[in-house]
Amino acid sequence: MKCTSKQLSKLIEDYLDKVGNRVHGRTWEKKYIVHHAPYNNSGDCYHKWLDWVDENAARLRELPTFEDIWNELKNKQMNGIGPLTKYDTATQLAFPMGKFPKDVHLNAGAARGAKELGVCEFVVDKQVFVNICPDFQKMSTAQIEDFLCIYYPYFVGDQEGILKLEKGLKNGCSGKRKPICGCR
Repeated sequence: MKCTSKQLSKLIEDYLDKVGNRVHGRTWEKKYIVHHAPYNNSGDCYHKWLDWVDENAARLRELPTFEDIWNELKNKQMNGIGPLTKYDTATQLAFPMGKFPKDVHLNAGAARGAKELGVCEFVVDKQVFVNICPDFQKMSTAQIEDFLCIYYPYFVGDQEGILKLEKGLKNGCSGKRKPICGCR
């Protein structure tokens, strides 16, 4: 890790100053997904996914927990639709309803950031991060995932990524940001 625990505490403080209590304030809508998921390998299968989610959104929102929504989406088999798309869809359905994950879910940039901190699982108890840096206690599990995704360039010493991140933060991207890390 190219980031000391003191630097990690400062980054967490910076993140919390920028986003406050907000996390992924977006809700499910096709327009958001189409603009922010150009990395999918087939437009046809992606539009089938969007249609399926639209048809089932009300039923999915009625499920009692984030994990219930996530499990239903995770178990839906559709060619070309991977775990990150399913996770992002779950956040868009669950977060506006106040349903947040009990554990930290790691995909894409968040997984890269966690790996630099020595965490290699895909679903991790929050306490694992608190043991790495006590300041993680101040964050929700969703904020930890968001933080790891956004700030991982600091963990790996990626100067170009750090410059992009700092430029984005100066422009007010954090919280209502365009994707900085390339994973969303």
